[in-house]
Amino acid sequence: MGPVGYDIGCGMVSARSDVPAEAATPAKRMAFNRAVMSKVDMGAGGESIKLGTVDRRGFDNLIHGGAEYYVEKYGAAFDRSRAERHRMPVDDDWQPLMGGRGRPERGMSQLGSLGGGNHFIELQRAEETGTMFVQAHTGSRGWGHGLATNYFRWPRRKARGHY
Repeated sequence: MGPVGYDIGCGMVSARSDVPAEAATPAKRMAFNRAVMSKVDMGAGGESIKLGTVDRRGFDNLIHGGAEYYVEKYGAAFDRSRAERHRMPVDDDWQPLMGGRGRPERGMSQLGSLGGGNHFIELQRAEETGTMFVQAHTGSRGWGHGLATNYFRWPRRKARGHY
């Protein structure tokens, strides 16, 4: 992911609805916006409103178990058959380079938050059906940036005997 940025696991999801686009009045769109803002923390360094900070064991379970672990633990429902992947493609015994300059562990408090930059949650209209859908784009937050920072530095540090 380095050539395109530090965000490991950036992804998008869409949730369709049967709500006709005409029913999304300006007042209802603003109500939707307020509801999203009250449930999802946004911006750089944002923290999870729903989950809070998980401990290291819980974070490792999310790293290795991905969406399946999340659904089991927190009860979310979604159709994973249409997902690109449901977890990071790593070996079960893989351990990330925590600490260091990147401090990927700061992502433990950011689970479920949206982030900043090009990350968004939007109400959109499907041209084909004339109905509304929600689309979200988010990334791995402090976890991905910190992990990438540590791994970009890893070859130099390994050559110097620091890892």
